[in-house]
Amino acid sequence: MNAETLLIKLRERSNTISLSRDPLAEARAFLRTRKDTPDGAVLHQFLRGFIAGPDAFLEADLDRLNARFLPLVKSLTSAYLQRRYDPKEWRRALFCSV
Repeated sequence: MNAETLLIKLRERSNTISLSRDPLAEARAFLRTRKDTPDGAVLHQFLRGFIAGPDAFLEADLDRLNARFLPLVKSLTSAYLQRRYDPKEWRRALFCSV
């Protein structure tokens, strides 16, 4: 599924919003300290999807998200759709956390 559909599906699952002003920095900080956890793997997968581009997300990816990450992933998806970050920043967030 593409990012637009992803955002719709995320909104259907939760009406909670992230208060983060910089969701990519928040994701990067989380991955730096917890990349080897199941939650870190899920977040890492979503970042890879934003780098891969159109139709990079699977319905199964949504099922792996816990309630804690729904707001953050929604914010990341909105930022992606708004082109808030340069593609290099998405890659940097993914690979700086490895």
